[in-house]
Formats: sequence, structure tokens, C-alpha cells
Amino acid sequence: MINQAVTDGADCFTSSEAVIRQMSLPFTVHVLRCVLRNLLVAAHNLPLIFVVLFLFGISPGFGIVAFLPGFLIFLCNAFWAAFFLGMICARFRDISPIISSLMQLCFFITPIIWMPEQLGERAVWLALNPFNAVMEIMRAPLLGRAIDPMVWATALGFTVMLSAVGFAFFTRFRGRIAFWV
Repeated sequence: MINQAVTDGADCFTSSEAVIRQMSLPFTVHVLRCVLRNLLVAAHNLPLIFVVLFLFGISPGFGIVAFLPGFLIFLCNAFWAAFFLGMICARFRDISPIISSLMQLCFFITPIIWMPEQLGERAVWLALNPFNAVMEIMRAPLLGRAIDPMVWATALGFTVMLSAVGFAFFTRFRGRIAFWV
């Protein structure tokens, strides 16, 4: 879900090129369309998560409620990542395939198909991985695990940083986006 949100967000302005050139809409509309599209795809995959939890005998219980703040943080990150990367990729068209390749690399360095315990003493470096923090604040409540406060701090810090950078870029370059697409 994170991979799709980032790679799709990188193309949010270039894929809306015709609309941007024909109509005067706020640029947030194009970003929100991208985030909503990814939210709908995630909603289609959501029943699969509950099937897997049922098959492995995991009952999230109260974790469903604890999942919601993490999911809202993910949506906020998806919005600002799409805003920032959409502007960068509108200006420099060859960045989009690079982002797709980097997301594949991030998949392997984030504990998705491997457990963080396998890192041993090097597990402290996971605090620097923003994908791990955003994923863990959604995954841990569903698995019935408590979330480390450091993970929350990392996720919130990454969200603040991404929103500040995205807003700063948008404030500086908003008048040029229509010419870049």
C-alpha cells in the first residue's frame, strides 16, 4: 500500500496533465484524487487482511481502534508525498522510474518479509527508516502488539518533516506546476 501510494503519487500531476491545462482547479484536487484512488485499492484488499488474521488465529480486538490513528498518519504522509513527488516528477520526468526503483529497494530494507529481530544489535537503525515507522503504527495494532513510543515519534516526525518540505515546495513552485506538466 505504501509502495503504491508513493509511486502513484509521483505521477499525480503528470497523469492529470489534460485537466490541469484545461481547468483552473486547486492542485490539491489532483493529489486528493491520487490518495483516494489508493484508498479504494486498499479498501479492496482489506478483506484479505482479515482472512489472513483469521487463518492464523490472530484477533486484533481493540487493535482495530488503535489502527485508525496510524492509518490517518499514513494518509497524511501519502498526501504530502504525492504533493512533493508530484511536483518533482512534473519538473523532472525521469525521476518517476527512479522512485519506482528506490521503492523496490525500500521494500527490501524495511522489515516486511523479514523480522526486525534478525538484525540483532543493529535493530536500532530501524528508527531511521520512515517506511518502517509508518507501516508499524498500522501493523502492530492489528497483530495485537503494543507500539513502541519511539516508532510513534519517528512516524510523527517524518510526517511533520514531509508536510513541511511538501508545503515549502508547493508555496515556492505553485505557479510553475501548470507549465511543467
